[in-house]
Amino acid sequence: MDEMSKILAELREEDLTADDLPRRLHALLSSTRWTREPIDLNTATADVLRFLEAEARRRNVELASDPDPSIPSVLGDRVHLQQVAPEPGHHAMEAMADTPADLRRVVVLTARNHRRRAGFGDRPRHGIAPAALPRLFEAFFTTKENGEGLGLSIAKSIVETHGGQIWAEAGEAGATFRFTLPGEKAGAAAGA
Repeated sequence: MDEMSKILAELREEDLTADDLPRRLHALLSSTRWTREPIDLNTATADVLRFLEAEARRRNVELASDPDPSIPSVLGDRVHLQQVAPEPGHHAMEAMADTPADLRRVVVLTARNHRRRAGFGDRPRHGIAPAALPRLFEAFFTTKENGEGLGLSIAKSIVETHGGQIWAEAGEAGATFRFTLPGEKAGAAAGA
């Protein structure tokens, strides 16, 4: 995390292009020694909810969980992955600022999928503009007035370094951020 902070500090001092940040973060994460340990995604989901509770209360957003008890553990660095999970939740809550209070809801879930991976995402009731979807994970892209456009780009670098994928979808019920990670054992089937 110290190295990531240094890169972000350099970013503010240098005039790096939007293409430089993801490349440098990926290089950093690939070269950094990190521990691969089994991580229970349902426990991680509960940790994310606890982490987001104060902001949810402040923003009057209901947090909910929808865990899949059969989802396998994933192998990864707990500290790095803890940086990924809350990011979509923060974005979801910020996006719902003008949504009526009774519709402000973020669901953090785990689920198995056909790609034999494990992951989780959140489902706010607020949508993402279709034009923004392809650019959400680009460095410096933001839909927020005072946003830096770094959080989702960093999350993408971390997920990809762990052999996974991250993306966002827009639907009738709102936006869904998803990421997948390889399961702990060969043949483990899971995903979001």
